[in-house]
Amino acid sequence: MKGQQLVAFLKKNPLSSVCVALSLVAALWIFYRGDALATAEAELAEKTALSERYATNLNYSSQLKENYEMVVAANQDIEARFVRVSQLAQNLQYFYKLETDTGVKMTVNQLTQQGLATTAAKQALLPVAFSVSVQGDYTSVVEFLRRVENGTHFSRVLSCTLGAGGVAGVDTGQARSMTLGLSLELLGLP
Repeated sequence: MKGQQLVAFLKKNPLSSVCVALSLVAALWIFYRGDALATAEAELAEKTALSERYATNLNYSSQLKENYEMVVAANQDIEARFVRVSQLAQNLQYFYKLETDTGVKMTVNQLTQQGLATTAAKQALLPVAFSVSVQGDYTSVVEFLRRVENGTHFSRVLSCTLGAGGVAGVDTGQARSMTLGLSLELLGLP
């Protein structure tokens, strides 16, 4: 068919020609816009999730100031529990106070020195090692150990040696002397 014959055919069948043309336009429209529904649904799901997150944020934002103040206070409490490597006197004073509270005899040495702490300054927190030797009756020694574990500073007992004094099997009527050797770490700052 040539151009003149095609024009003549279209003039003879105008309704069929318009239907074919509209069908071709509709097919092209569906082809180009076929993925628009999936894209729109994905965008709707994303915006719904975002709006739910905003609603949750708005719901919790009413308590934001109180929660922030609570976190700041908890952070200050935690920071107060850290020992400082450079403050040897205060670190030893902690153990001396435990000694007077429990009634035991004690010797203590801070093993982590200031020079080691400056080389580890890249770390935010570091363990401060102590060697403690305690003598006293059983209840006093156990009370000392309990206070170290549950005390004001974060502690970790690395090794513990408990020994009894006196002669085994002989009851002298007095409380037996106990010896406690501790190797422990307190969580600290350089």
